[in-house]
Amino acid sequence: MKHLDDQEMKRRHPESDLKRQQIRDLLKQGFNKTEISQKLNLPVHTVRYHAHDSVKRGNMVYNKRRRKAVKLAMIEICGGSCMGCGYNRQMCSLEFHHVLEKLFNISANGNNPSLVKMWAELEKVILLCRNCHTEVHQAGLNVDALYEKQLKIRNSLGKSKDEVYHYYRKKLWEMDFSSL
Repeated sequence: MKHLDDQEMKRRHPESDLKRQQIRDLLKQGFNKTEISQKLNLPVHTVRYHAHDSVKRGNMVYNKRRRKAVKLAMIEICGGSCMGCGYNRQMCSLEFHHVLEKLFNISANGNNPSLVKMWAELEKVILLCRNCHTEVHQAGLNVDALYEKQLKIRNSLGKSKDEVYHYYRKKLWEMDFSSL
């Protein structure tokens, strides 16, 4: 995985380079991140981000891409479209509705658990578009038939958990991240 070096970051976000330099200069002067945040009128998370070196920033980029790649792989395993209406155009419009008790949310935004944990959580969900997901929560639609349909699709893969784990791993490394 290629980490973004400082020159690549400058090319993409020239205004960020100025912020980064100001933040690093203030850190060298002994200011802490909260003080820098107040002094430059920036959110603390922005100061934390720019205070990291390029390797840490590269790791953050990698983790973001990994979460998106995992979500794409999970969508594919769940049939690739909404179980309610068949929608399949935008990944960001597809969500996982928990039918059974959940341990954590499945999303491309925050969590980064192991793939084995994600597969275990995937057994408890159905794939829905945002509209169908809202209807399930607001109108109290019965999802039992949709869950059975989802199970049939997953079972038609005919793979064990180990095979699914390796499937995820293969998807992660073969995926073209330029489209994410």
